Amino acid sequence: MGYIVKMPKLGLEMEQGTLLEWYVEEGETVEEGQTIAEVESEKSIGEIDAREDGVLRFIDLKEGATVPPGTPLAIVADAEEDITDLKAEFENEEATATTETETAGDETSGEPATSADGQADIEETESRTESSDVKASPRAKRRADELGVDITTIDGTGPQNAITVDDVEAAVDTTTTTADDTAAAELHPQVEDLLHELSEAGVPPLYRLPIEDARETYRELAVPEGKPEPVSRVIETEIDGPNGSIPIRIYVPTNGTDDTTDSQPTLAFFHGGGWIAGDLATYDLTCRVLANAADCIVASVAYRRAPENPFPAGLEDCYAATKWLAESPDLDEIAIDPNRLAIGGDSSGGTLAAGVALMARDRGGPPLTHQLLIYPATNHQFDTESYAENAKGYFITRNDMKRFWNDYLETPSDGRHPYASPLRTTTLADLPPATVLTAGFDPLRDEGQAYADRLEAAGVPVTRFEYEDMIHGFLMMLDDPNWDRAREAIDDLAGELRAAFNQ
Repeated sequence: MGYIVKMPKLGLEMEQGTLLEWYVEEGETVEEGQTIAEVESEKSIGEIDAREDGVLRFIDLKEGATVPPGTPLAIVADAEEDITDLKAEFENEEATATTETETAGDETSGEPATSADGQADIEETESRTESSDVKASPRAKRRADELGVDITTIDGTGPQNAITVDDVEAAVDTTTTTADDTAAAELHPQVEDLLHELSEAGVPPLYRLPIEDARETYRELAVPEGKPEPVSRVIETEIDGPNGSIPIRIYVPTNGTDDTTDSQPTLAFFHGGGWIAGDLATYDLTCRVLANAADCIVASVAYRRAPENPFPAGLEDCYAATKWLAESPDLDEIAIDPNRLAIGGDSSGGTLAAGVALMARDRGGPPLTHQLLIYPATNHQFDTESYAENAKGYFITRNDMKRFWNDYLETPSDGRHPYASPLRTTTLADLPPATVLTAGFDPLRDEGQAYADRLEAAGVPVTRFEYEDMIHGFLMMLDDPNWDRAREAIDDLAGELRAAFNQ
């Protein structure tokens, strides 16, 4: 059955620029042609249509225009599909997105306006008055009152950073960790020091920044000053990709050989950064250290990034680069062994690596020796315990991940594709052996562990490393700051690669 959503409250007079929100519970379906919003009293609104991504936009808005009670406002979906967190906004892109803060009564009868479920809006009016300076939906403010949460302390993820009910409940989740949970794992002191430094420096959250500012902030955080760790050689090259050239940076380890008769094992590495912010520079040190530690070539792939190039553009680039490496390319007297080719990446790069492994299986090659999945995102969903426990305060937040996924996917339905969300794959059989590394204070912890579980259940050999006192992204902390646990993780991952290459 579908789910009918009523207007937030009756008698609402909406001015140009007013933002409204409708919510459908996660997992509920909206059937073809179903009415999801109805007018239950005359209001100054126009018609609405639904885009494929589930976002409703008002059209033909005319000030003072009215429609009679019972008029359908929106028809959702061309076919049955899951819809969550529907948002409606005016077509006028320059309008200020604010939530209506006045409750309109019945001007003819003098009765107070009532909500869609028929209850009086008196309490809602009081709560809105107390927090009138906060951009939040009436439902979010009511929920904050119910839970005793100070709404002014919450970061919003809605349009123009408006606070939603999800934001309110996430704020509660972060404060309800039990004593047993706290005792089970504590942040490493080096992590605590960094988090305090970032807080004192006022580093803005990535999800609030325009795309170029987010990239620059990420680069400033990720690229250390000083000389990088030396390797034997660095080769810059480009290959023909599905839609233009793909830059690739080749790292030859200090113990590597220049003898063309002695082919070397290779790791195709896909950088992280939420599919939007990482690049070759931000992962230069990681690739250098990993190449030396594993004594293998590391080929870092500069795939196309979102939002300019949404899924599956970057994934197709990663697959194309992997195929190219398997074809024993001419690399200026450096020979690659196609029989010892692994793939790997961290965060969103781990997602891409898992996707490439699936594509190689489904498309008949190339054969892969190993997959290295470092705190990967494996599911376009935000409902795990680790998302609740680590929603904010541990570098990467739930709001950051929502922004990354929103930029990566052209439509929300793409998140159901197994190459985007590997955890949703029907079968994980016949994939290469995997190493899965997770961090305890990471929103992605549970989905990484769940993917490892499913790989094992499908008969795929899996080695797990669980760094319970670490945060997302800790592997990059190899210089300024130089974390002990990051070096330990490099040694663990390198040992797995050496073992895989030597089988």
